[in-house]
Amino acid sequence: MVAKPASIDIEEVGSLRDLVDEMRRDGEPRFLRVDDQNVAVLIPLHAHGRRLRTRTVTAEDMEAFLSSAGGWKDIVDVEQFKRDNAASRRMSTRPPIDV
Repeated sequence: MVAKPASIDIEEVGSLRDLVDEMRRDGEPRFLRVDDQNVAVLIPLHAHGRRLRTRTVTAEDMEAFLSSAGGWKDIVDVEQFKRDNAASRRMSTRPPIDV
């Protein structure tokens, strides 16, 4: 279960900088409150975002990729596709506006 962020009454906070420093130390978001109502959420940004792990490309991967080049040749008529695409862009799919 995710813990609820701490609520802080900004009337009682000495400086915004102190609040930001505290949030950075803890790494937890804070609700900012005025008159017992949440008015904002202060969320820390991480300097280093997570990178997706990438696996190394093997020779088999490269061979499979290169062998797929031209895989649609003679299956799709390119000129007909271009004509159909241009025609579909000219056709409006929005209903008319009644003024």
